[in-house]
Amino acid sequence: MKKQWVPILILVWLVLLTVCMVLFQMRTGVVDEILDEQDRQAGILIKQSEILALNTVLVRALVEQVRSGRETAKDEVTLRLEELPQ
Repeated sequence: MKKQWVPILILVWLVLLTVCMVLFQMRTGVVDEILDEQDRQAGILIKQSEILALNTVLVRALVEQVRSGRETAKDEVTLRLEELPQ
């Protein structure tokens, strides 16, 4: 009976080690998916920030036009937009 404990303990240790390795591999795949999703969302956030900045500039141009009380030609607003850094 004593001689059987050593192989049984080795077998149990190998099974536990295998299960841990499989779980680690599965978690690594999940982590990669999460990182990809975070990168995608960061890209979306950058695009939204650019749109918000452009809208802010347009609103400021329109408010400036109204405050000055003069009619600004459409070409002037277009020129202002072209001056913005891309």
